[in-house]
Amino acid sequence: MTQISRRILTGSVFVRRAGVVLIALLAAACSSPDADADGEAHNTSAPGSKMQMHVFTCEDGSSILTGLSADSFVVDLIGSTPEDRETLTVPRGRAHAVDGRLTVAIGKDLLHLERVGQKGGNEHLSFRGKSCWR
Repeated sequence: MTQISRRILTGSVFVRRAGVVLIALLAAACSSPDADADGEAHNTSAPGSKMQMHVFTCEDGSSILTGLSADSFVVDLIGSTPEDRETLTVPRGRAHAVDGRLTVAIGKDLLHLERVGQKGGNEHLSFRGKSCWR
């Protein structure tokens, strides 16, 4: 192998490694610095704080956004079309956390949210027969 081809090969390995490092840095910057704090955001929002929003992707291709503010819990159901969208808001008092599991009474329905895995690596949400992950 010539010296030029070695430099090109070494350069491409360096570029690949730099790309991986850049992706890791961007992912760290975009994620919460403390996984436990992010996983607990639904039940630790201080009064007067902004709403903490979380997006869950469901097995049927739809999405559910959840948010907890000082006085309310919001569930935004997003289907495949704008007509399939439904927003539900209930008082914060209907959200109860026990042993890392959040349960919210929304009309006749119950929303269940729980962390799965160590340090809340994944969160599972079930609502109206949908199974969703974050």
